[in-house]
Amino acid sequence: MGSRRTEIKKIEDKRRRRTTFTKRRDGLFKKVGDLCNLCGGEAAVIAFSGALNAFAYGNPSVNSVIDRYLSTIPYAVPGADADANEAAQLQAGDQIRELQEKYEDALARLESEKRKGEVLDKVLEGVKMQSLFEIESLGLRDVQLLHDSMEKIQEMAMATNETVTTNDSSIVRGNEHPILLKFL
Repeated sequence: MGSRRTEIKKIEDKRRRRTTFTKRRDGLFKKVGDLCNLCGGEAAVIAFSGALNAFAYGNPSVNSVIDRYLSTIPYAVPGADADANEAAQLQAGDQIRELQEKYEDALARLESEKRKGEVLDKVLEGVKMQSLFEIESLGLRDVQLLHDSMEKIQEMAMATNETVTTNDSSIVRGNEHPILLKFL
């Protein structure tokens, strides 16, 4: 009962397609890592998902492998005339520029995704902190203690407020204090 061969065609269900991409990408990266470890080679793989997210793997690193590749591309074709070699050099130069642009674009998108993740982490932390202070999450005893504390604060504020005598109309007296009304 061995494994059966999967037909290679586009998976229509988006969720299954994303899952398959992730699993196969991880498998590809593992195979490349194994190849490098077994043979002592260096390799880099860049994969783009259906959502155009870039994923990269390199041994020892993606940057070092790409830099080495870009610096050692053979421009001359042995046995060809000067015109053919010049054409090969121009084509290789174009390919290098194209690869370098794609690489820089992938790095920019990676940095953008990292920043988005940091912002989402901060928002999530804020939501967690906000939920700690919601009255709905308090128990009956906690609500009663909070209510009693607010009544004591209100009584102290009214006592202090009544002792203040001034003609300034900006001072609010008694039960009209706007901050105290929020707690009633």
